[in-house]
Amino acid sequence: MKLWYATEKGRTCAVVKSSRKLEDEKNWKDLKNVSEMFIEDEDGVIRNIPPYITSLGHLRILSIRWAKFTGLNTALLPRLLTHLCLAYNHLHSAAGLEEMSSLVVLNIANNEISSLPNNLSNLKNLKELDVSGNKLSKIPDSIRALRHQLRILNLSSNRLSHLTNAVCDLDKVRVVDVSMNMLVSLPERIGNMRSLTELYASDNKIVSFPPSIQSCSSLRYLHVRKNRLTEVPQYMEYLIHLEVMNLRQNNLVDFQSPLSSLKSLLIDTNDFRDMPEALFKCHNLEFLSMEDNLLKRIPSEIQELRRLRALYLSYNEIAELPSELCSLDQLKHLVLHGNKMTRLPLEFYCLHNLSILNLEEMDLDPDIRMAYREGVSSLMEHMRKKAHGDTVTLNPKKTLPEKEISGSKTAVIVRNSMLRTSGDSMTGSKPNIRGRYAVSTPAGSLASSRENTIERKKPKSELITGSRDSVIAISRARPGTNDRPPEVHPGHVGKFQIRASDKRKSSLKRASKKD
Repeated sequence: MKLWYATEKGRTCAVVKSSRKLEDEKNWKDLKNVSEMFIEDEDGVIRNIPPYITSLGHLRILSIRWAKFTGLNTALLPRLLTHLCLAYNHLHSAAGLEEMSSLVVLNIANNEISSLPNNLSNLKNLKELDVSGNKLSKIPDSIRALRHQLRILNLSSNRLSHLTNAVCDLDKVRVVDVSMNMLVSLPERIGNMRSLTELYASDNKIVSFPPSIQSCSSLRYLHVRKNRLTEVPQYMEYLIHLEVMNLRQNNLVDFQSPLSSLKSLLIDTNDFRDMPEALFKCHNLEFLSMEDNLLKRIPSEIQELRRLRALYLSYNEIAELPSELCSLDQLKHLVLHGNKMTRLPLEFYCLHNLSILNLEEMDLDPDIRMAYREGVSSLMEHMRKKAHGDTVTLNPKKTLPEKEISGSKTAVIVRNSMLRTSGDSMTGSKPNIRGRYAVSTPAGSLASSRENTIERKKPKSELITGSRDSVIAISRARPGTNDRPPEVHPGHVGKFQIRASDKRKSSLKRASKKD
């Protein structure tokens, strides 16, 4: 048993890693002034709430995870608890928790609960409710009683086929996660959720957006990845604060909504044959990803996206880049691999801020290919000379092995094409792209599409990190201002995620310290 003191806030916290020590009444005497307690049952001995916990009169925050109890004796819980986490257990019922009137945060995620209590009106202080990862097929109408105080609701990874109107009456809720259910539509009354800022509905069977969604005027983040959407209707333009929209892995063929506030748009793995006209009216767009579609050309209207910083168009059928693309002087990331281009426009050297470029898996002209192998700077200089009619001299033997070439200010990572193996993604036929995202969790490392990307080294705050669905950290600002927005899931919210990390995260932290 460990104790530590948060003297800066005047709180006493206890972390229990060996739950066998809880069986000895003597050990509880040391905990009489504890206000926050986190128990992780590594020994698998806890079968119910420890009986001596009622003696902790100052306890306000309690987390018990990885235990094996299936029932819950709520009579043993201190009535003044404000935060309760019982995630990753084997609970079959949440009965009795509705009597905990002081709760502000309740997390009962990843259990085996099939229904919620019918009377939730006593939870008059509850602001965050996480019931993700259970077996819920219905949300009781009694949840309407939380409409004045609930701010975060996580219903993801359950068995919901529809959302009741009671959920839509939660007019103060800001974050709703219904991902990984069996929803075929969003409720028509979703427009009643006027305070909603983040909606996550990925991995369902949704075929369209209801017209009432235009009334969710506070919405900033919309993630509806891996559904059955065919269009983005024009009435979505009334979402005047929408910044991030993730619609990957749908059946989209049309995008009719000019979203003036949109900064990041992810519409990979859809059925677009052309870039929609409404897209070029999103004048604040900074990140655009349309990988794995059916695009044959990039319209000259691309120049209207003056703030664009990252453009991902790999695995389409694009045969030529328009010269207007080269007027995007804010562009930093350009990923085009797997298209049908053989040459670049002469004005390409005007992309002065370009730091990430991927032209792999294309039959480029020999001079461009050799310059590209030497790095972004060499390619830009080559294109500048061609544009001005200067003599261009390239050393065909200068194909460098994969290594880092250091310079005073920049370094270029280059790859030796002669060292490719049969398993290298740069060789062979095009992979089955439409199957590469066919999992419920973000699949594939970002490096899989960028392992051969040439880049100038940037300061640590500008390096690419994370998986394919993670942030591309051009800057370490909050989600939505980064080039590649994260697939955010607000589950495990509150203090539990911060103070009581699970075993795997703890082991990762220990490993990183050793390194």
